[in-house]
Amino acid sequence: MGEPQSSLEFKRHIFDELYGSVGITEVENELVDTPVFQRLRRIQHLGCVSLVYPGATHTRFSHSIGTVFVMDRLARSLKLSTNSEILQLLRLVALLHDVGHLPFSHMPDAFLKKEGHEALGQRIIHETPISDILTKHRVDPSEIVKVLNKSSDERYSILIDSDLDVDKMDYLMRDAHHTGVSYGIVDLDRLLRTIYFDSEKRLCVRYKGKQALENFVLARYYMYSTVYHHSTVASFELMLRQIFKALVDDDKLLHPSEAVSKGASYFAGYNDDLVLRTMLNYDGKNEFLKKLIEMYFRREPLKLVDEETRLVKQKMPGRYHSLLLLKNKEGHLNGLASASGVPVEWILFDESKPIDLVSEEEAAIRIQTEEDSEDTVPIAKDESSIASVLRDVERVCLRMYTRQEYKDSLRNAFENNYSMIENHKIA
Repeated sequence: MGEPQSSLEFKRHIFDELYGSVGITEVENELVDTPVFQRLRRIQHLGCVSLVYPGATHTRFSHSIGTVFVMDRLARSLKLSTNSEILQLLRLVALLHDVGHLPFSHMPDAFLKKEGHEALGQRIIHETPISDILTKHRVDPSEIVKVLNKSSDERYSILIDSDLDVDKMDYLMRDAHHTGVSYGIVDLDRLLRTIYFDSEKRLCVRYKGKQALENFVLARYYMYSTVYHHSTVASFELMLRQIFKALVDDDKLLHPSEAVSKGASYFAGYNDDLVLRTMLNYDGKNEFLKKLIEMYFRREPLKLVDEETRLVKQKMPGRYHSLLLLKNKEGHLNGLASASGVPVEWILFDESKPIDLVSEEEAAIRIQTEEDSEDTVPIAKDESSIASVLRDVERVCLRMYTRQEYKDSLRNAFENNYSMIENHKIA
């Protein structure tokens, strides 16, 4: 795509596999070289996906550098680059947006409850040498945090967190490149050239960029269904979550919040390597944990027993409801364990977070209604767009897993007791 011309002076360049040479400024260079940021080199961007797609070993580090490049291009398209201070701020937001990610990316998110990796990242910006570096270069760390938590100029926040943001633009392209699938490839150049703010400061795409925008929406859907929610990927992530929780409960690993509280020096080593070493060195008495660790290193995934994966608008389908009952009601789960002869700890569930494919909310993707018109609508409401078919649709996915030797017994018991589960009669 070529290096954009800038009023900012670049200290050095980092070669990126998607964009070529990406220039970084002096303050960015110092931030990149901090141990807290370098730890992102040891966090795989897609967690366990490399166990299914071997090429997917790219990291949160490369994604962060790529997001800086895309943010720079987008800021120029939106005429936000005339003020070098604003341009630098937006580039720093892009650089630091994932600094709070934990080992294996999203795998430990469930342990953070409401805090999330975004809130951890904001703590890191304030509580580590990152804050000192920013201050030295006359950048207020609070200004970056305000953009990240959407309390700053709404035009800035929407660039990093919306239905069409620089984070998604980069990761779709990067993940498609490294997994080798074609579904995530988007016409990034055309999107960046057709994006603009309307009179109400909402992010929009010009009419001539409509096909590129539709491709972006569909690419996101296909990457979720093909890669991110792949059944074997989900199996390994489920195993790793169980392992991570057991290691934390057994005091072999620090809880993520405690790891941040230990300070920058400790947190710099809180990465994939630490978790894998802890797994390899586990010498406790938890036999369930030992078996999961053995299976993980042998690349022996849990086996899928049953699943319900659909695009839904309102009411969840019946079979999804049955799996949900088993997942959430201990009596139902114990009844199935008794009926199948499978130990209850080996009946495991993975429920993917529902994904809104297009929305009509404030952060919705908007499209110009026709050439030279000032009117825009959320693409979800554009009846001439294929994206409107996905309005109010969520992709839901709930799966039940177990070990290979238990699979047939568990599946037969579930099929035989399906109606009893639905009627709350299994116990």
